[in-house]
Amino acid sequence: MSGSGFHVHAEHEHAVEHQAHMPGLGQTVAIFTAVLSTLGAILRYQGSHAQNEAMLLKNEAVLKKPRPRISGIFIRLKAARVI
Repeated sequence: MSGSGFHVHAEHEHAVEHQAHMPGLGQTVAIFTAVLSTLGAILRYQGSHAQNEAMLLKNEAVLKKPRPRISGIFIRLKAARVI
């Protein structure tokens, strides 16, 4: 008889409806989880940025490092086919 517009809720339906509109543990846990995951994503992004910067600086340092010249001893040993 949905056409009559008259509907009776049972007591448990009213209690469930009332609890759904009140902030509870589930909502608190959901918000806390969302905040933690956002902070984790930000920190991971910052960490990867720092790691990339460190690799770039290391590569630049390697490129700027002077290469040792081949010594005369090494050339003589190679010519004598000792090495």
